[in-house]
Amino acid sequence: MKDISYKAFSLRAHRNNLKLERPNLCQFELTYRCNLHCNYCYTDCYNTATHIKNELGTKEIKAVIDTLYEAGILWLCLSGGEPLLRRDFFEIYAYAHKKGFLISVFTNGYSIGKEAIRCFKEMPPFVVEIPLSAVSESVYARVTGVKDSFEKVIAAITRSIKEGIPLKIKTLVTQDNLQELPKIKEFAKKIKAAHYFSAIVQPRLNGDTFPCGLRVPVDEALYLYDTCMPENACARNPAQERTASLFTCTVESADGITVD
Repeated sequence: MKDISYKAFSLRAHRNNLKLERPNLCQFELTYRCNLHCNYCYTDCYNTATHIKNELGTKEIKAVIDTLYEAGILWLCLSGGEPLLRRDFFEIYAYAHKKGFLISVFTNGYSIGKEAIRCFKEMPPFVVEIPLSAVSESVYARVTGVKDSFEKVIAAITRSIKEGIPLKIKTLVTQDNLQELPKIKEFAKKIKAAHYFSAIVQPRLNGDTFPCGLRVPVDEALYLYDTCMPENACARNPAQERTASLFTCTVESADGITVD
């Protein structure tokens, strides 16, 4: 079998699916449940017993995964909420892994324990992505709403790197943690972890626009992209397109609710 770089493989797969009019990837939000309550989160409004009770069961999720497989999906992201809080997560993960998906797991890191490390070592994911809002404990606690969260997440990141788990650190930049970004990037560099950030803050799924008030000013957000991540797509677009890609338009519905 001839070796091929991931970049070439990915480009070929995307082109083939484009010709066949098939999707390339899917982000599957398995649950609203989360043990953190990040103030910028768009799903935490549904992190309630009522909504969690109505979530899909194991068989239903496997049926969806089968459908995604038949549709030609190759990249599958398992997200939430916090997906690792599902009791059947590892069963779901193993099922998708055996199907041959390139799996990304979006986890807050707070829930990564021995079982998760063991699972990811035995059945390696394409990547595990963990959000890191700050490297100052007080700022991190303010953003996540959980006082003891910082130490557990840092420990999970450190152990994942040590165990060879493919890991990326990501940061959603808001007014609360803007000053933390250089320190987060330095931390990621120190532990040799990939890091990227975004300034795109979305309204909550129930229409609550509170998180939008946490957005950094547009000019400042664009400056961050240009100086800290010049390879980002936003930085390659004309100013108007770059601004549009950061923040979706704000419209007012018939009932007077403002939605982004």
